[in-house]
Amino acid sequence: MKMRSHLPREIQKRGRRAPITKKKSARERKGFAKTFAVCRLPKKQETHIIYTMFAVKSATNGLLRTSKSLLAQPLRAQGLRPMTILSKQSGEEFKEKTYTAKMKASGKPVSPHVLIYAFPVVAISSITNRVTGAALSVGCAGLGLLELVGGSGTSLWVMETIGSQGFIISSGAKFGVSFTILYHYLGAVRHTLWDYYPDMLTNTEVEKSSYLLLGGATALSGLTIFF
Repeated sequence: MKMRSHLPREIQKRGRRAPITKKKSARERKGFAKTFAVCRLPKKQETHIIYTMFAVKSATNGLLRTSKSLLAQPLRAQGLRPMTILSKQSGEEFKEKTYTAKMKASGKPVSPHVLIYAFPVVAISSITNRVTGAALSVGCAGLGLLELVGGSGTSLWVMETIGSQGFIISSGAKFGVSFTILYHYLGAVRHTLWDYYPDMLTNTEVEKSSYLLLGGATALSGLTIFF
């Protein structure tokens, strides 16, 4: 079987290639490595190929030895801990524990629910702005759907029905609708000011404007109850 040569022509002209011979390393004789073939070339090129193949093989063996040594180390040395499998009974007991008890039992932080965190006023203001925007979109779409399904004047009849249910229900409905509209409108004004006056975007100024936005929208919405 002839072996196709990938060597330069000047190397091929120096001598005719002899049949391929297989050389075995010490590790191969022990059954740990595969055989590799070397072509018989002039002495300088043959030595260069042998050295190159041994260099690649030594580097590969070094990587393998490093990986095996890492696997042989204890889990604690690698910053890992063994997986704990809970039975059904112990799993139910784990769910019934408090947050502090879970922290002590597991030995690692347990992610709590969102309400356990103390949100700053800036985060509350930003979340409220998005919630009011979504509520306005759903409310306007709902009124339009009522007009399409029930005919003209259906949405007005619904609002009159809610207003005639007593002071508490009618006042709550007025406050909810007015707060949603006013807060989102004032929030849009604040964002417009930020676009034209970026110097207002500091932690202190944003915190002050958040308090003013929440307080102003609440006060103005409270006044609509009496109208």
